[in-house]
Amino acid sequence: YLWTPPGRSSHLDWLFAAPEEAAAAEREMFGEFSLAANVPLGEIAGFYDLPVSVDDARSTIAEHFTRRYEHGVHVGDQVELGPFELVARDIEDGLVTRAGLKFIGVRGALARRRHSWWGRFRHGWTRLRRRGRH
Repeated sequence: YLWTPPGRSSHLDWLFAAPEEAAAAEREMFGEFSLAANVPLGEIAGFYDLPVSVDDARSTIAEHFTRRYEHGVHVGDQVELGPFELVARDIEDGLVTRAGLKFIGVRGALARRRHSWWGRFRHGWTRLRRRGRH
């Protein structure tokens, strides 16, 4: 058995997987880019032309995760930003210190919205309204 601190078990992949497989799995999980969590969302939004509210633009990545996950952030938790998502990569003392930026595309963002309870409700309501028009 191996014991690891919370949020660090993913680091063991490097011990047991081939380097190419571990790197591919890491990219799939966290995306292509790794960002320091003290970067303001406004800077990321400006660079990648992402939809971020004025209030969110002032907050850092770490603050944004803390607001979204009131009961604690874990490695792998995600925050959607249009066709991208931020993925919590490293956590220290309950705060995100690094996040991955992962491209999920427009289809991925739409599919995710449909799987949320509100997204399913809106999708169903829209379909019912369309049926009533015909």
